[in-house]
Amino acid sequence: MTELVTRFDALLFDLDGVVYIGPDPVQHAAAAIAAARASGVACGFVTNNASRTPQAVADHLSEIGVPAGSADVIPTGRGLTPLRACPARGADPGHRWSRNHR
Repeated sequence: MTELVTRFDALLFDLDGVVYIGPDPVQHAAAAIAAARASGVACGFVTNNASRTPQAVADHLSEIGVPAGSADVIPTGRGLTPLRACPARGADPGHRWSRNHR
C-alpha cells in the first residue's frame, strides 16, 4: 500500500471482500485506508450493491472503523468511466467525487 499512496492521488476500494465481508471488517483494511488518508490520498468506495443507499453503505463503513459519508460511496450505477476524484492530493477529507471536475 505504501507504494500506491505515493503514486496516486486517489484510491477506489471495492467493498465486499476487500474492506468487509458481510457485516465484518477485513483485517487491516481500516488501518490501511486510514494510512492512505493520512498521506493525503482521497479514498472512495465502490459498490455494486443496488439494494443499499450510499448512506447505508457509509454507515456500515463507519461502524467497522472506516469513517465515510454518502459522498464517499460510488454506486456502479453512476458509471465510473468519466469519474475522477477531486480535489487533488492534500485536499480536505470532505472532498466530493465528481464527473465534471477538471
